[in-house]
Amino acid sequence: MEIGYRQPRKLRYLHPSGFREAMVFNVNDLGGIDNKSYAVRIGSSVGRRKRNDIIKKCEEMKLKVLNK
Repeated sequence: MEIGYRQPRKLRYLHPSGFREAMVFNVNDLGGIDNKSYAVRIGSSVGRRKRNDIIKKCEEMKLKVLNK
């Protein structure tokens, strides 16, 4: 029996899809992201042109984008 309402340590900070989230604001932020354990969330302040560039680069790197 466990006390409290927290999730188990293995499940903390995970997106419901099973990936950890990485915040991205430009294409350079995609440099060290592993596509097997991380998914990308694009910042809300990113404009349409940069957002399209980030999405294209994610498709090349086979990264999952959580908010297209």
